[in-house]
Amino acid sequence: LTPTPSHGLSFQRRPTADAASANTDVADIALPHWVKLTRTGNVFAAQQSEDGETWTDIVVSPALDIAMAANVYIGLAVCSHDTAIVTGAEFSNVSTTGNVTGAWQTAEIGIAQPAGNSAEAMYVTIEDSAGKSATVVNADAAITVRPSWQEWAIPFGDLAGVNLSRVTKMVVGVGSKASPKAGGAGTVYVDDIGFGSPIAP
Repeated sequence: LTPTPSHGLSFQRRPTADAASANTDVADIALPHWVKLTRTGNVFAAQQSEDGETWTDIVVSPALDIAMAANVYIGLAVCSHDTAIVTGAEFSNVSTTGNVTGAWQTAEIGIAQPAGNSAEAMYVTIEDSAGKSATVVNADAAITVRPSWQEWAIPFGDLAGVNLSRVTKMVVGVGSKASPKAGGAGTVYVDDIGFGSPIAP
């Protein structure tokens, strides 16, 4: 059961292993939203609610019968469905009934980059001992929201006019250096800064 901010609620399932999945959608839901999945033997039923009190069936015909082992894992997950966007969610009022055992466990999938970064470009300014400088802007205007580690290789040619043997200052910035604006938020990690030619393997 997948609530989404812009595409309603989807009851998605794969009745046969390695076959295509199917889904039943409920449009125009408001968040937060409550969902319930019930297993009776091998029959699965889904319900949804706007308040956690009054439940409405998500009708599947014929009844959803999927042969499974007696013991299975259950869980909650969040996903942006976009490899370029980090997302986050808060789960609350989680409960189980019946013969459910074991403690809840959590795990980060991928890099634990905090969700909610403002989408901004980044730039690097290099300055030499004579005060000459060059600024290079990353080509990705929303690099601050990328969920994975990003390598940024800057050719020496982009730093023309700067004496690279007399570098005295380097600035890594977020946003526009020419017209900075306040209001951005988030966390960015910068590491493995290097200079020179790569060592041949």
